[in-house]
Amino acid sequence: MAPTLTASSGRAYPSHYADVHALVYRDGDLLMSLRRDQPVYPRVFQVPAGLMERGEPATVAACRELREETGLIADPADLRLVHLMHHVSPYGRNARLAMFFEAGRWGGDLVNAEPEKCEGWHWHNIDAVPEPLPAYLRTALQHIRHGIPYSEFAWEPPSATARPTDG
Repeated sequence: MAPTLTASSGRAYPSHYADVHALVYRDGDLLMSLRRDQPVYPRVFQVPAGLMERGEPATVAACRELREETGLIADPADLRLVHLMHHVSPYGRNARLAMFFEAGRWGGDLVNAEPEKCEGWHWHNIDAVPEPLPAYLRTALQHIRHGIPYSEFAWEPPSATARPTDG
């Protein structure tokens, strides 16, 4: 599980990674790429995504990731949060907050700006996205399609003896 931070009260609080996902559509198709053999999520389809950097607002991070990976440009004001997922990564079991933003407007020329990481960007019909997908992404896309704004994924169920604590 993720490392913990300790408050001045001595109480331990979990730390989380925060990542952003840019959902870019064209005529009902979603922009996706097949990842190369990477240490994390090898040989699966993914949308433009990445970790936020220190001091960076989420919408700015999503626009940066979109530009860095695809060459496409979006204004943070043109992004709309469509889903928030609190999940656990299968890589290191890190707790993560994943934000999924839909780009209402975007421009630029589509390029494979990180060919060492992905095989190229292609448009896929949202009703028939390619497989394989990371399980968390498949779940998030289903929730987005059904208008569900929040989900939790891959958390171990609480033990039967666990009791709620005061916040």
